Amino acid sequence: MQTEVPEFQGSLQLEEFLEWVGIVEKILEFKKVPEREKVALVSTRLRGRAAAWWQQLKLTRNRSGKPKIFDWEKMKGKLHAEFLPHNFQRLMYQRLQNL
Repeated sequence: MQTEVPEFQGSLQLEEFLEWVGIVEKILEFKKVPEREKVALVSTRLRGRAAAWWQQLKLTRNRSGKPKIFDWEKMKGKLHAEFLPHNFQRLMYQRLQNL
């Protein structure tokens, strides 16, 4: 089993993003990473577009007086909002219907 969090470049490919999130969650659980360290660990593995997006999100939150994100579930939600297509639920429903 892979034990290092893989890099994420910010791909907009649905399957690639979902696979990356799944691997990250398995590794965080396997390594028993403390909740307060998850965001810091995962953020070090963001590259390219994903790293630029994360830096901009942190800067925007800081400027607007919002607290830093320390919760993995919140970070994951922000990642989903940025890297999943807006019609993701409809796409998944259509795929399910086509099985």
